[in-house]
Amino acid sequence: MSKLVNALQQQEEEYRHRPPIHLRTSKSSTIRHNLLSPTRTTSSTLRGSPTSRRRTNSFNSTVKKDVKVLPRLEEENASLPPQDSVEFILAQIERQNAKLDEDPKSVCIQSNQLKANLSTIQKLTTNKQEDNIDWEFWTALTEDFSSVALKLPHLVSAKLRAGIPSKVRGVIWQAMSQSASLNLETMYGQLVAEHSPYERIIQRDLARTFPGIDMFKQEGGHGQQSLERVLSAYSLYDSLVGYCQGLAFLVGPLLLNMPEQQAFCVFVRLMETYEMRTMFTLNMEGLQLRLYQFSSLLDQILPDLSEFLTLHEVNVPMYASQWFLTLFAYAFPMELILRIYDIVFAEGAAETIMRVSIAMMKRSKQRIMRFTEFEDILDFLSNKLYDAYNNDPGQVISDAVQLSNVITKEKLDHLAETYVAEIEKEQKQTEQVLAVRFNFCRKKKTMSWYNSAPKKSSESERSSLKEPSVSELHHQIEDLLSAISQMQREAVTLKDELMQAKLDKMD
Repeated sequence: MSKLVNALQQQEEEYRHRPPIHLRTSKSSTIRHNLLSPTRTTSSTLRGSPTSRRRTNSFNSTVKKDVKVLPRLEEENASLPPQDSVEFILAQIERQNAKLDEDPKSVCIQSNQLKANLSTIQKLTTNKQEDNIDWEFWTALTEDFSSVALKLPHLVSAKLRAGIPSKVRGVIWQAMSQSASLNLETMYGQLVAEHSPYERIIQRDLARTFPGIDMFKQEGGHGQQSLERVLSAYSLYDSLVGYCQGLAFLVGPLLLNMPEQQAFCVFVRLMETYEMRTMFTLNMEGLQLRLYQFSSLLDQILPDLSEFLTLHEVNVPMYASQWFLTLFAYAFPMELILRIYDIVFAEGAAETIMRVSIAMMKRSKQRIMRFTEFEDILDFLSNKLYDAYNNDPGQVISDAVQLSNVITKEKLDHLAETYVAEIEKEQKQTEQVLAVRFNFCRKKKTMSWYNSAPKKSSESERSSLKEPSVSELHHQIEDLLSAISQMQREAVTLKDELMQAKLDKMD
């Protein structure tokens, strides 16, 4: 894979010296990072959008170059049964197009560069195991993912759920996320030359990110250096997010499949147009929403398991937070993570997270409910949930697919609306309580004999009362999470030692 990435880097350099390519400039307005998406997804509204029409025409013009491709692909699409994921794919395309059209920075390069990269990959592919790659299909998808998904929805869904071939995975991810941005590529070159206030924290976490993967396990190696540069650049690009440990697990799979400059662009899209960003802002409202949705779905779909976990005081954030923040990369093998990313870029992060989470819980329900101790349950959910699949990532995807009619976009939207309404209600109640207490205290102070003027604070006292910076708060959060993780590990170790002591005593 490293040879392939190097070849692509060389291809990128050659491409940059060619004459300027045609650019598409989007509508100018500011991206709003809301918990609730204002758009409703239907295939008719998607087909009616100017962006959609423009891309469909692009696909039609491309197909005319090889009239044999379109009929074959259309026949394959017609021969497939309806795919449940079409709704999710169309929803993600509409959501993505809307956000990119609102972003003044989304100047997207047309697909010529990606096609050149795909052509390079095809020339380098000599392994007989890769002979079954449908190069015509993946080339069409690279040309214009949105238009191909509209025209061949069932074929696209089936191909993606079967897994993108590893040789072309990086290019297809770029095509699906529409990450080829001249603005982002230029900005990355500028940001990597600057110093990030999170450098110390990032460097500390490098060795702890994918220590079992060759590319990242060598201290100071190429993989760690690339990871550090991408994370440092993003911390400067988005100062409100800065850096959190979970971000390294999101970037790692990208670097395994593409050069770091392209990985940075895809990572920005993953954060901004796939709604991952709000899970890392200071109050983590996105993470709280996902945990609420997951908890509600667990109550509805697996009520007996949900009741069992509640009885043993195993709360959802204890095990699910790491899944959502890292797209499962913290605790699951890379071969599964790559398959999950295939679905995320096509169908959306939130939808994929929920279906994969509930699917794995459902398969291991009986085994979980046989445990009697809190530590055993938490350890299984945190580290051993994938054991039931016998290292078969395809089965995880298959289980998740079967929940597409149960975990629908409408249900997730409804849960999000309910969550926001509950938060607003709680905020109003809190404001009322604080107002009552404030009025009572003010009245009590007025009636008191002690009503002297406040003392002037010294310079040292004023400086000590300054609000901490965002980076300091992130650092504190990281330290707290590390402490919690260490306590959990110590608890499991202590339990094992106690069990061993009992066994020794019995002997």
